[in-house]
Amino acid sequence: MIKFSRDEVELMRQCVFELNNWLSTEISNPVTRAIGLQPEELGSLIVELTAIRSLLEAGRSGELTPGQLSILKQSIIHMCRETSLRIEQKSELTFNRGLRARLDNELTALRAIQKQPWYAGTPPARLPILTDFISISYAEKILENGNAAFPDRIFDEKFHILCAPALFLPDLAYFRSRCLLRGVPIVIAYLDIDDFKAFNMKYTEPRIDRDILPKFMNTLEAHVYSRGYAYRYGGDEYIVLLPNMQLPDAISFFAHFQQRIAALEYIGIEEKPTVSIGLFEIDSNTTFTARESETLAAQAKKYAKEKGKNCIAAPKDAATDANAFVVVANGGRVIRSSSRIGENGK
Repeated sequence: MIKFSRDEVELMRQCVFELNNWLSTEISNPVTRAIGLQPEELGSLIVELTAIRSLLEAGRSGELTPGQLSILKQSIIHMCRETSLRIEQKSELTFNRGLRARLDNELTALRAIQKQPWYAGTPPARLPILTDFISISYAEKILENGNAAFPDRIFDEKFHILCAPALFLPDLAYFRSRCLLRGVPIVIAYLDIDDFKAFNMKYTEPRIDRDILPKFMNTLEAHVYSRGYAYRYGGDEYIVLLPNMQLPDAISFFAHFQQRIAALEYIGIEEKPTVSIGLFEIDSNTTFTARESETLAAQAKKYAKEKGKNCIAAPKDAATDANAFVVVANGGRVIRSSSRIGENGK
């Protein structure tokens, strides 16, 4: 039987309360204003949230049904995501390590609950989204009233081929909200040219800038064109945003990119540059902020380099441990169609 401490009960009651408010403000009220009726599904969910709070308050957590536990888990996911976003926004205002540590501590109790056996063994309930009840065009208008429009394109000032890095976070915020409306995920990819320092040492930076990087970036831009956006982070580092793409598709997509760059010819350059790539998928249940998701993609890229370079890596299972990675492709060949252990590739 599941039993929670008094502190855990209080925290989960707050999670349920916050989810209830969010459903009313972001889903129920806009739909009711548009249609003049509240959907029955929303009313039923709000009733369930009230029942869950009552059972928690009465110390009767052992009586929660599997369906109520799924809703409770989703309320914790929602609270984690909202808390993470608030921490990230505040952290950007200070470089003081002590203040940042105190901000990070706000997630400690929630993360502890996420490690409990009942949490890992419970599937999260699906939350309703606006497009369950109203047209996508009307839902987009509602989003536009409270969110910034798609940012104007700014290109890397040195090569003018890929997007400037300052656009990545605004773009991710824009597409994350739009993908949530449609119930589809986003993939972030972090790319790093292998042994880039050795290329610079052998051929010098001016030659690399003239004879390698433009061709490499043109190939990346063409590969991503109409699928998403690529951003130049530095001479050897790039990040790619792919809205409406699942991880298995992204694995094949970037394995194909590795094949494309392997076929490139560079004037006066003997070696063929390769890339290590880290992938991270954001879906409706992801609690990580934009910065955290970017960092996890970068950590996956680091793992790929450590495993021999010219590899693609991703978290083994982002839902249970986003900091443990696995190689999913090597040298342009897919070896796992998913990063989850046991789901083999082609």
